[in-house]
Order: sequence, then C-alpha cells, then structure tokens
Amino acid sequence: MTDETATAQRLVRRFARETNLLVAGRDFSVVGTDAVADELRRLLPAFGAHLGSTGTVGHGVVLAPGATPEILLDGKALPARETAHDRVDAAGRHMPVATDRARRLREAGTVKGVRIGIAMVLEPKTAQLALLLRDAGATVAVYAHPDEIDVEVAQVLRSRGIPVDGDPALSAAAERAAAVAFLRRGFDLLLDDGSHLIRLAHEEGIAAGLRGAAEETTSGLTPLRLMEREGVLEIPVIAVNDALTKTSFDNRYGTGQSCVFAIADALDDAGIDLRDQPAVVVGYGPVGEG
Repeated sequence: MTDETATAQRLVRRFARETNLLVAGRDFSVVGTDAVADELRRLLPAFGAHLGSTGTVGHGVVLAPGATPEILLDGKALPARETAHDRVDAAGRHMPVATDRARRLREAGTVKGVRIGIAMVLEPKTAQLALLLRDAGATVAVYAHPDEIDVEVAQVLRSRGIPVDGDPALSAAAERAAAVAFLRRGFDLLLDDGSHLIRLAHEEGIAAGLRGAAEETTSGLTPLRLMEREGVLEIPVIAVNDALTKTSFDNRYGTGQSCVFAIADALDDAGIDLRDQPAVVVGYGPVGEG
C-alpha cells in the first residue's frame, strides 16, 4: 500500500472515529490536487459516499488533506468530543430522524408516563435514545452488560436524571442480580439487544408485568421465536431486526463500517496494513455482506 493510500484511509477512518458517523450515503467533497486527494476521490465512492465538488463550505463533509483543519463538517471544524457530555451531545446533533420522532411523540403524548427500560450497549447514541424518550414524556432507565457499558456515558445520563444499572466490575451472580434489580424497577416496555433481559424477565417470573418489548438482533430473535413456538413467550415482541432499515442499511453499512474500521485501526497500531491481508468472515446475512 502506498503512503498516499494509507494517508487517505486514515483520514476517512479519523472522520468516522471522531464523529461516530457513517460514510455511506453521506455527501463528501475533497480539496486538493495531490496524490492523497486523488486517492480520497477513489476511496470515498467505494465506501458508498456521494462525492461532490471541491468546495470548502456548505452542507456535508469536506476533506482537505494537509490543511488546517483537514476535516470540515457542514462548513465547520469538527465539534469537540473531549468529554462524554461532548460525545453524547454530538450524537444528538446527528440523529435527525430520532429527534423528529421524539418531537412527534411528545406532541402526541403517546409515551407520556410510560415506563421504558432500555437494555443495550451503552454508548452516546443509546444515551441520546434514552434522553429523547425521557424528553417525550416517558420514565426511562437504562441497563448495560458489564462488557457493554461506557462508564463516562453512564455518568452523563445519571447527571441528567436517568438512572443507569450496570457496572464493568460486576460478574457472575452480581451481574445477574443487577439485571434483575433493573427489571424490578417495573417497566411497561423493554427495549432489548440480544433478548437477554426479555428472557431473564421470563426466568424470574416477572414478564407478565410488561406490556411488550422490542428486540434488535437476529441472535436475540432466534430464542424468542423458539419460546413463541413452545408457547412460553408471555408478551408481544416487536422484531426490530426485521425492519429493512435495520438489515439493509444499519447492518450492511453501519456494522460493516464499524467492524472494518476498528480492525484497520487495531492493525495500524500494530504496524500492519489491512490491505492485501487474508480475511475470514464468519457468519452470513446483511452483517457479513457489509
């Protein structure tokens, strides 16, 4: 891999890392006529980006290799993401669909007073989901598995009035006890990722208190469908994973980008180029295709 290719790849990965935004489907412009700029113009469409003019202001992302700043977002330097509050707020600024949906829920009063438990990987976008539902009138609490909790983001939510259960130090019985305590807060709706909490609620005999749940993943829906066939699933569950926006967009592009870029960053730190390396993808479906 040439130095220009490596520099271009790192610039694209830096944009993704520092903004937590998707490259695919986004408008990009590239400033410059050197080899790095030319490589960026080749690379971005391969990631599914929309490549526009060489302007330096306006809507979308501008990459200007070697300039200060090298990356502009909507005509401005990238916003600060130095603190967890910065990261949570930055995520909120780039979730227009969720923000609009929360506004509609608030205006309609649909979730006012509804008790919602969120059991997902706790990172800035999950925090924004919790905040948006709270602002729409729901009573919200969050749980995260010890391996899936950003402790700084958890502190942001707590400081903004949303309780968070879960601690990276927990294991075995203590971990299960924390999850059960979360469920015993008493929810109307449960938003789950992996169906761990939905299944735990059934094991603990408290699922009947839920009005329903939503499950995000294929791995989470598989045991729930088995429970349904066996007649032991006590609540209705929305199969979020089956939505085309989840499988055809989020899985294919979002998960694909996150995995490949994270692997590339790790190899970079070890002095290994991702390009031309043999790779094995274990799995199938939209995530594997991504």
